[in-house]
Amino acid sequence: MKKLLLMFAGLPLVACGSDAIPTANEVLRALKSNGVPFNAVSYPTRKPLSLLPGTYKERVEVVFPSIAPKGGQFFVCETREYCDHLHEYFHTLKALAGPHVYRSKSGLVLAQLYSTLEQPVANQILAAIEDL
Repeated sequence: MKKLLLMFAGLPLVACGSDAIPTANEVLRALKSNGVPFNAVSYPTRKPLSLLPGTYKERVEVVFPSIAPKGGQFFVCETREYCDHLHEYFHTLKALAGPHVYRSKSGLVLAQLYSTLEQPVANQILAAIEDL
């Protein structure tokens, strides 16, 4: 009976595991484990008068050595809809923001990368965040 009770008690934890919201640190770990070279990590604060939608939970910026001091920024959102606002914002500014805007399959992570980043590196980044 105890085994059965323990099995059912752990069931909600297993079911919730796939719905966990990623963190900025998980994004960085995913980049690192996929061999994406980056440095100069920063966590910019929100600017109240910015046009950038504030619908994200976390934001992290990194520098890519091949285009330093430029790099990219990654946003983590609590819901797909919140990241939709950011995606629309960057899509609207595509001429300025560049062609490298990518999302994870869940829609909870969005990457906006500097326009001169090489496509093979951008593909590595997409592969890194895809399953977050």
